[in-house]
Amino acid sequence: MSTVSLSTTYSPQNRRRKKRMRQARRRLTLLLAALGLSGLMGAVLTELGSALIEHFSPYSPPPAQIAPLSADEGQALPAEQDWRLTLVNADHPLAEGYVPELTEIDASGRRIDRRIAGELKRMLADMEQEGLSPLVCSAYRTWEKQTNLFNNQLNKQRAQGLSAAEAAGAASAIVAAPGTSEHQLGLAVDIVSLEYQTLDDGQERTLEFQWLQEHCWEYGFILRYPPKLSHRTGVIYEPWHYRYVGAEAAWAIMSQGICLEDYLGV
Repeated sequence: MSTVSLSTTYSPQNRRRKKRMRQARRRLTLLLAALGLSGLMGAVLTELGSALIEHFSPYSPPPAQIAPLSADEGQALPAEQDWRLTLVNADHPLAEGYVPELTEIDASGRRIDRRIAGELKRMLADMEQEGLSPLVCSAYRTWEKQTNLFNNQLNKQRAQGLSAAEAAGAASAIVAAPGTSEHQLGLAVDIVSLEYQTLDDGQERTLEFQWLQEHCWEYGFILRYPPKLSHRTGVIYEPWHYRYVGAEAAWAIMSQGICLEDYLGV
């Protein structure tokens, strides 16, 4: 099983971190000099160095390692304890007619669960500050919208000569059947590069994707359908689909290169 690398690769951000480190050290030096404590400068700065490096490093030390839940715990947790870890897939469909409390996130009227709007907007704003151009091309979907998308894909598969059962299986791996899509949950968004909006593996080559692979967990998001785990998720690799699970779970999932099913133990 592959593990997502959380190493530093985005150089503009690294340069800014180094600049902030130098500025912090300079301010402390001036402060100690003003207080007449110049003899303490060397010792203090030495002790401060590691703290500054840790503070401005690209990744804070992870929270306490989170052990995957047992199957029983995984089944109970989403529904009864933690809404962030609600599992939605072919084996765990949404209650019929479920609609979260929604809020708009952009001028186009796209909506998501209001509880994750702040973190999503913060993540997108930080990307833009880095000179990137993320675009949310899909967010919450109504039952009607998901039904239409699935039926369109089903018809495409039938047109290729597949039987009804075969077409349904092939279609559901590409477009989730109504009631089994995380987009209906309101906790998932499709994020692409403004410069490359095609939903295919080419997203991997965009700077936006590369930034998200390093940083999405900091805002509580994961790459929901990673490569080589379709046998667990039931969905093809989607380098554009991000799901909110909370920062602690996101760190555990992204750092280990696993999927939500693995984390929940189901």
